[in-house]
Amino acid sequence: MHLIKDCTGVLSKKMQFDQISEEQKKIIRGWCMYDWANSGFATTIVAIVPIYFIALFQDKFGDEVTFLNMDLSGSSMWSLAIALSAAIIMLTGPILGAFADKTSSKKKMLIIYTVIGSVATFLMFFSAYFANPWAWFMICFVTANVGFIGGTAFYNALLPHIVAPQFLDKVSAKGFAYGYIGGGLLLMIHLAIVFIYSESDSLDLITRLCIASVGIWWIGWAIWTFKTVPEEKSSISGDGGSQGVMTESIKKVLITIKNISKYKILAVYLIAYLFFTDGIATVLSVAGAFGADVLGVSLLSNMATILIVQFIAAPGALLFSKIADKYTAKKALVVSLWGWVFLTIFALGFAPITPQGFDEFDLQIIEETQGSFVIKNTPNITEVEEDKLELLTGVSIKKDSTLNNEQISFILQEVKNDQYKLSVAIQGSINEKIVGSLHPSNIDRYKLNGWTNFIRNNLWIPLGIGIDIQWLILGSLLGIFMGGSQSLARSIFAYMVPVKESAEFFGFFALIGRTATIIGPLSYAIFSSKWDSKIAILSLLILMLIGLALLKYVNVEKGRKQAESVN
Repeated sequence: MHLIKDCTGVLSKKMQFDQISEEQKKIIRGWCMYDWANSGFATTIVAIVPIYFIALFQDKFGDEVTFLNMDLSGSSMWSLAIALSAAIIMLTGPILGAFADKTSSKKKMLIIYTVIGSVATFLMFFSAYFANPWAWFMICFVTANVGFIGGTAFYNALLPHIVAPQFLDKVSAKGFAYGYIGGGLLLMIHLAIVFIYSESDSLDLITRLCIASVGIWWIGWAIWTFKTVPEEKSSISGDGGSQGVMTESIKKVLITIKNISKYKILAVYLIAYLFFTDGIATVLSVAGAFGADVLGVSLLSNMATILIVQFIAAPGALLFSKIADKYTAKKALVVSLWGWVFLTIFALGFAPITPQGFDEFDLQIIEETQGSFVIKNTPNITEVEEDKLELLTGVSIKKDSTLNNEQISFILQEVKNDQYKLSVAIQGSINEKIVGSLHPSNIDRYKLNGWTNFIRNNLWIPLGIGIDIQWLILGSLLGIFMGGSQSLARSIFAYMVPVKESAEFFGFFALIGRTATIIGPLSYAIFSSKWDSKIAILSLLILMLIGLALLKYVNVEKGRKQAESVN
């Protein structure tokens, strides 16, 4: 594997990036294409699937269901699904990584996880044909997320084998840029399709087809990577067949843990990474569900926001790689993390503006004749709420349905006193407007309503900016820092790992990252259950700040020397 040796810079430490051969550039492009391939999952799934899952959940259970003595909302249940998939990777990542190092099977493991993830993603389409669509959907997502996380770990493990140490920041950023653009392109297509069919009875079918197409996109483009990226033959050998090698792999992981003192700097970095990525990953994973469940962000707006994030994150990753070149990768990472902290605080001030005009209310009712009312529109009423009101009034709560004075009074009193995400406007003799206790614009139920009210009253209302535009603004700002934090976290780690054991160490990297996505979502679910979703978001800031504090003790160059001494 002379090509790989040249690529790692063993032969030419001072080689400039534009001086590498065309064959080596081909390998780098092939590696980057996997980011292009699997980012469809990271974008469309994040944009569509949480909102679609919450809709399935609410149609089955309403706003909450009691599970293990906790009142779980749709977003809380979604966070548990994320935590479950992360737990699976956490338990298997390092061992399979060590196995891949010993058997020269990094790419083979990448292929296996890709197939698992892409097939499970495709199978989400069939949720509508099961008695409990939310359950099938959740099972498929957990499996697909395992494939996504596991595949990413082995993909990352190939990075130190294909590029010289001095180029890690640049190539890592290049890979993320490919991913942001590829994922953004697929999301843009899906956004256009959903927009076209947004008022159609076929919207559910179209949404499921968009989700299924992610699996096809993923496996289709990944073939490029499989064909172009070689794999260095490991110098570590195992005897006794696959079973014997697996046993050796388990022993190797235990030895690495026992001898962690040899990698003191890397260990501190992993702990720092655990905390700051815990906060970041949880924010990203629950953002779509939080936006839909708490703020009432529409599916189209959420998709548009994710799209903006992708296309801004691509130049953001390249921008922070340049900052890393001029200063250091660590300093660039710190800047990006502080950006995350301030953006999260800012996002806690997001709130829908209370409906103003008659047409902005969910349930719009007009008095046509004295004592006789007609429902003009029901745009945002869930099936559960519809059933509750129908049971209360004895009338189908549909457009053009007629109601009398008594039924109107029942509805108004119910929305005032019960747990509704409805806003109701009556035009006529009653002429009343009201929002339910769980309506997104009713923010008094949150512990942090003082900050939220301050931002809403002094920024959003004076500027007339509704929640959907607020969400787009957040996405635009977030994209800049997301590109930097993700690419730099990966390249710094790759710089400090023993190259010959990259798969095992990136298994630990995945373990730490997935441990974060267990702790964070579980924390979010518990805090939101015991207090509220905004307190849960605030708790994530503490994790980011701890990570930032620990980075102070990470000397990247010293960590590199420790890895080289072990090699």
